[in-house]
Amino acid sequence: MKDNQLEKIISAVVQISVEGFTETDLSEVLDPRNIRTSYWAGSGAFIRLQNQEGYILTNAHVVKNGFRFKIRTMLTSEETFEVSLVGMIETSEPDIALLKLENDELQRMKKIIPELPSLELENEDLIKRDMNIRAIGYPLGMEEPNVSSGKVTNFVYGTETECERIVTDAAINPGNSGGPAISENGKIIGLNTAIALGANNIGYITPVSFIKIVLHNLITGKNTYLTNLGCHFQKNSPDNARYLQAPNHDGVIVTTILSHGLIENAGLKTRDILLKINEFEFDSHGIIKNHSDLRHRNIHDVVRLIPLDTELTLEYLREGKKFTTKTKALPFPEENLYTANNLLKRKFISYKGMVIQEVNFLVIEALAEFASEKFDHFIELLAKDKRKLAVTYVGLNSYARDIDINIGDIICRVNGQTISTIIELEKLLQDSFHSKQEVVIHFESGALGIFKTTKLINILTPLLLNEKQND
Repeated sequence: MKDNQLEKIISAVVQISVEGFTETDLSEVLDPRNIRTSYWAGSGAFIRLQNQEGYILTNAHVVKNGFRFKIRTMLTSEETFEVSLVGMIETSEPDIALLKLENDELQRMKKIIPELPSLELENEDLIKRDMNIRAIGYPLGMEEPNVSSGKVTNFVYGTETECERIVTDAAINPGNSGGPAISENGKIIGLNTAIALGANNIGYITPVSFIKIVLHNLITGKNTYLTNLGCHFQKNSPDNARYLQAPNHDGVIVTTILSHGLIENAGLKTRDILLKINEFEFDSHGIIKNHSDLRHRNIHDVVRLIPLDTELTLEYLREGKKFTTKTKALPFPEENLYTANNLLKRKFISYKGMVIQEVNFLVIEALAEFASEKFDHFIELLAKDKRKLAVTYVGLNSYARDIDINIGDIICRVNGQTISTIIELEKLLQDSFHSKQEVVIHFESGALGIFKTTKLINILTPLLLNEKQND
């Protein structure tokens, strides 16, 4: 890579400063009223999107739970510019987000830099082991971009919950997150994302293939969700194959099918053996059979890179007979359970000494510490695609504690109506206030609460509380 090329690349890398919320302990998950404002920093890179400038690629975990973002570059000295969040992967899998300089700030920056630098995305087929790369960013609060050199040393294929990653020995440190990993061609092969704790020179890069599919979703007006099978499956084996009347043990066995997901729409059933999606065939571990590179890619990696709403072809075995079907690429059908992990989207109600939230994965993780005896029940509810409201906090001197309402209690009925969402609860509480009626809450535990609503109840978010505190 020539020196002038490297200079151009460095000039396109920005430092991102974030103001937002961090959850320093699980008690803040259960009682979001106590979440505090924090500040942190990461890195990003300018790209052009639909021939428009001012877009910045970064990691989702850099901007997650942030509500104010600023950037600066070497070309603007200490000058900072506010940017807005275009979209992000809520689960940080893949770990990608997109920011944008809005028009006023873009024009202000262009008075200093008439032509904004930008980086292009590399062809993913060129990414091989032992290729030279550079990891660029602002690690450890450095005032100028840091460049570390290394190679692509390995690949880690995806799982049901994690995406494929590129492995590198180039130095990646806190603050590097979201900065670009650059090929010898000067193009982005991915985003510097994480390190392996306790290891020497093992860092992880979110691949450019995922960047492209996320950008595609954003510019076509879709959300940032990726295609998902909407099922669980197990590895095949010779004995399982024989029992299921299959000629060999290729393919994976469908074990659980989620409602409204891709596999349900395709008409598959449990115990079907999924053999092929489009041109990709799978072995008994779900690894692609006809992949030419010396690396493993699996069923999850293939499915996530299929654009939403496109048609795909599935081949499967049922009772020894082979079938082919077509269906539409769909996202994970329980995305609401994931997106609630974003604090800015998590809604709750504070009522009579209780904090009430919809059950999601993060809340369940926190409840495992404070109501471990109910953990299995929560997991069972999620497996059955059941939305539920849970009491996640009870004040020490509250009326709710006096009548023996406990953390982890699940609300099943309010004033005789079965409810499962925060919006439904708010409406019933408001109706009770206006009609001056008592509120009768039934819990799955058998507990009963009779309350008088003396003021209007509103759905809250941590961001709303923060704005009220700053009024």
